[in-house]
Amino acid sequence: PPPVNGRNGIIRNMTVKYFKKKSDPQLIFLPNLTSAVIFGLDCDVEYHVQVRACIYVDESCSPYSDAQVIPIQFRDVRDDGTETPDGSTVFLWASVGVGVLLIFFALAACQYIYRRRRRTPLRQVISMSKTNLYSE
Repeated sequence: PPPVNGRNGIIRNMTVKYFKKKSDPQLIFLPNLTSAVIFGLDCDVEYHVQVRACIYVDESCSPYSDAQVIPIQFRDVRDDGTETPDGSTVFLWASVGVGVLLIFFALAACQYIYRRRRRTPLRQVISMSKTNLYSE
């Protein structure tokens, strides 16, 4: 902790430490800022984030806060600022569409086979009509 005479001073610097489990921490120094955006994070990974405040640049700093676990999920942002659906949602709907089409084609094939077996062959119809003509 900062020395007693350095406490309750003006915070001039914040340090953000973030890291994946079992990896080296990355540091971001934030002079005179109250927030930060961290770029280049991996998708579907949990990061541990800690923050500390300093009265002077890297001197008289508080201890790091307890690590907060933050899950990073994939979000794709278009040029106009709106989010595109994540890959899993698109994949789900594409799979449902393909599944419905496969079921439709399977039912159509079954219907075709059923009607074809049920239909009387043309030769048999012709021979039946000839025998009916001759029998009368």
